[in-house]
Formats: sequence, C-alpha cells, structure tokens
Amino acid sequence: MLLGLNFDNSNPYTSLLEEIFNIIDSRRIQQIIASNGIKPLNKFNFTLKVIFISQFFNLKVSYIIDEINRKPEVKSFFNVKTVLSVSQVTELIGRFSAQTIEKTINTILRYLNRNNRVQSHTYLLDATPLDVDYNFDSKKISKKNLENKDPKWGHGTSIGFYIGFKGTFVLDYNTMMPVLFIIHPGSPHDSQIFPEILEQMKKHHLLHHNDKILADRGYYSYENYEIGLKKYHIQPLILTKSNFNIEKLNNALTCPLEYFRQNKKDKENKSKFIKLANSFCKNIIKRKRIKYVRSHIEDFFKFLKEGLNLKHFHKYTTESVKKTTLLTVLLASLIINQGYTTKTDLQMLSEGRII
Repeated sequence: MLLGLNFDNSNPYTSLLEEIFNIIDSRRIQQIIASNGIKPLNKFNFTLKVIFISQFFNLKVSYIIDEINRKPEVKSFFNVKTVLSVSQVTELIGRFSAQTIEKTINTILRYLNRNNRVQSHTYLLDATPLDVDYNFDSKKISKKNLENKDPKWGHGTSIGFYIGFKGTFVLDYNTMMPVLFIIHPGSPHDSQIFPEILEQMKKHHLLHHNDKILADRGYYSYENYEIGLKKYHIQPLILTKSNFNIEKLNNALTCPLEYFRQNKKDKENKSKFIKLANSFCKNIIKRKRIKYVRSHIEDFFKFLKEGLNLKHFHKYTTESVKKTTLLTVLLASLIINQGYTTKTDLQMLSEGRII
C-alpha cells in the first residue's frame, strides 16, 4: 500500500530533489530548453519534475498527479501553478522528437560540465541491454515477427536473450557525467559499432588529441586500435584478449604516409603521432588499471537500472525508448552533479541510500 508522497525537510531525498528542481527552474536551464524550441516552459517543467519523481521512487505518473492535486504541500514542493493531467503529460512528451530532447539534454550536460576544462579527457565506454517487456515465454516470437517493428532479438551477458535495444554510453571519467548516448535495435557487436561511436564523439566535439577511451574486450580488434590512433588521434584502451600480440599491433601503427612530407607541420604531426603511439603501447598492457577504471561505468548502469528503475520498457519504438532513456540519463546526471561521483556513491545510490 502506498503511503503518499511526503517531502520532509529532514529527509536527504527531499534535499536532493529540491536541488535538482532548483537547477531545472534556473534561468540558464530555462533558456537552454526554450532555445531548442520546447515550449510552453511551465508545462514542460512540470512534466520533467513528475517524470523525475516517477523514476526516482518508481511511482506511476497518475499517482503522483493525484498526490499533487490532493496535497497543497506537495504542489508547493513542485513549485507549479498549473497541474497537468496524465494525458497532457503524455501528449507534451510526445509533441517533441527524441532528437530535440537529445539536443536539449546534451546542451544542459555541456553547461553542467562547463568548468571541466582539462587538456585531455579519459572516457569510459560500454553498452547495456534495453529490453522491452514482450512476454515471449508465453508466445514464441521469431525474428520474422519483429521484421516491421523497432525492437529486435538481442543477447546480453547479464540477461541472456532479450527483445529490445542496445544502449551505448560514453562517460567522462573525471565527472562521471554521460556525454554521449547511442541506441541500436537488438545487440550489434561492440567491435562493429566502435568506429560509429568515435565518429559521433567527433561530431559532438568530444575528441581531442591524446584523449583516452577505456572499453571492455567486446570492442577489441586490431582495426579499432588503428582507427582510434590514426584517424582520431586518441588512445583506444580496449581490454586485450589472450591472443593479443603487441608486435603485430606495433607493425600496424606506422606513421601515416602524409606525415613524411618535409614541411614543418607534417614533421610536427609525425612527432605527435609517435609520442601518441608510444604512450598507447605503454598503457594498453596495464590491464588491471584499465579494468578498474572502466568498471565505474558498470556502477553507473546499476544506478540507472536499480536506482532509477530503468529496467524494463513499456514502450516499443526506438523513439519512445530513446526519450525515456534520455530523461533518465538527465536525472542521473543532475544527481551525479551534486557530488555523487565515486564508485561508493553510485553503489549507494543504486541501493537507494543517500548520505
């Protein structure tokens, strides 16, 4: 039995949510939302807050709206004048495309990360299954049944076979904030989508010379090492497999031919590439360090799924799943932005504990 929403000032959850709502209501965030064509602001703010409470406490939107209408103190906590109905909340979210919401959230995340100005970044890369709640135990669903539908059969090491999507995330290790999210139907192999991930990072101006990307062995291939170093000039620190041969990799890491021209710029580029390749070869064999640092993204996934209830989707299109995931990522980012950046912090949040 639900006992009702109760925002007690002595409760750490109340303080955390109050800080998050204050950020959402801030003038700069409102400007970002409006500049991306999302209006009316007061209705969108209300919708965001209701969705955040729904994710945070795993409550139905209808129940939260009933509580707002029933309790003046809850309405006061939401800081709203107009209370929308469930259908109005649903209609408002449906009005804007996933692309618009993604652009808005990415701009908000860049704003929250505005003070993170370092010469080189360390990024954490991994993917997690996003399974929709098809009841395939009671009815056999073949690949043919899903031909004209967005979700596809996939396989994840944590959940086995599922129907849904693969969500790929990139986190900034320094802040533990997500900087990129890509969704694919089913579960394409990680090594095949690695070049796409790098290209998307470049498109969003996330990659700089000598940045490091730490990933598990699913992304392993000599070609991916070469692409990361030669095309994007970063260190792709993908966990190696037992058949890894450092000499074979060294042979592939010859300087691009254009660097051998005799002008000053190409000589500088050649020198930078050699330093980059040497640094990479020293770091790629530090498997324990790579495994430990990369494991932080697993805690982030656990926080999303256990702490913010991003487990099973009651949505069946790429558009709707992406919107839900993006809004959950925004909430997670706002929480992390309050100083919850360590492995211990994320593990406690996953377990519903806040200091």
